Amino acid sequence: NMGYALQAASEMLRGGNSEAGEACIVLMSDGRMTANKDADSAEEAAKENVDLYWMDEKHSVRTSVSLEAALEDLAANEWPVYCLELAFDLKEGKTNFTVPTGQYQMQHIADATGGQKVTAESNTEVEKAFSDIFAKFYDVDIKRQEGVIEDGKASLEFEVEEMIAEMNITVTGSEMDAITAIELTDAQGNSKKYEKSAETDSRMVIFDDKNYAMIKLMQPMAGNWAITAYGSDGIKINLM
Repeated sequence: NMGYALQAASEMLRGGNSEAGEACIVLMSDGRMTANKDADSAEEAAKENVDLYWMDEKHSVRTSVSLEAALEDLAANEWPVYCLELAFDLKEGKTNFTVPTGQYQMQHIADATGGQKVTAESNTEVEKAFSDIFAKFYDVDIKRQEGVIEDGKASLEFEVEEMIAEMNITVTGSEMDAITAIELTDAQGNSKKYEKSAETDSRMVIFDDKNYAMIKLMQPMAGNWAITAYGSDGIKINLM
């Protein structure tokens, strides 16, 4: 039930003393709404003690008392909802309504709260969606590169601008468990290879064997850097 879920999220933010405009919610859902009983109208649904659903004549999709109440509350607190639509309707084509339920509801929630809807049909698109949501809410600059391991390694270059306090780099790939090491080369040409998770005064490298490698650089020197991933040939890697 998306309405009650969003109400619970709002209560958690309020309980944590979140200020207006200083928090957001990420909703992951196929967007479909279910109910045990239908109402003929919003007025009828509002009179009941249960969360009844009614048919929106304009869009021919269902909405609910709890959802509309949640959206009103979130909009008042300026807490946008970023909707990550897991593309149930788009991929399966399963809908009893003129307009696919998921497509309408997820966009409706985003529009009503000042958020954004992002559609994802694969794991890679989910990752990209989260980074885009993060960038939009925190106003950060995200850059991406892609490469393929050949002859045991793949190198990707990136630039560190002046006065950067912190840089976070995520390396993902089609077979991350086959990545054996990550090598960092700084702007002065100094290189260090990491074959397992390690933390230094200014660098932290974390390997999650099957999903990603994360590198955190604190106050990195400005200039051109490089990351080299070592592993089996043919593995596609993404640098974010």
